[in-house]
Amino acid sequence: IGLVEWVLTRAQEIVNDICRRPLSPRDRLTQVFTTWSETLISRPAVLALLSPENISLTTEVMKRFRRRLFPRIQELVTDIAGIIREGCECGQFRKVDPKAAAQLFFAAFRSAMIGTLSGGRLPELSRTMQELFFCGLLADSGQRPRTKLKEAR
Repeated sequence: IGLVEWVLTRAQEIVNDICRRPLSPRDRLTQVFTTWSETLISRPAVLALLSPENISLTTEVMKRFRRRLFPRIQELVTDIAGIIREGCECGQFRKVDPKAAAQLFFAAFRSAMIGTLSGGRLPELSRTMQELFFCGLLADSGQRPRTKLKEAR
């Protein structure tokens, strides 16, 4: 638990530092992703634990893990959602549910980290995951389905 707390504390410090810089929302997210990749890679196996779906409630240790760390993970998701919300408001990002997009941001980051465990090279994985996060899969944005997403509160 202590190691994961260290990772979460460091991740929050990085977000706070980058949010103080006069950057666009996209540049902030890019800096967060890149800095997390460069800084937190020293503990890649721990990063897989940061996924809420991996936190089981079946044992006492996992219950303590969830009680202590899940609120910190949610705080990071909320901060990233704030950057995304700002990008939506200024027109840099299309209108999306900021909280859902923040969860996808974390999934992209975790995917890059997990890819390094199977021999992938971090710089390439990081660039690939960022590109997929920002641009998606569809070649033409006109092909995107028009869905109504309500903003997370």
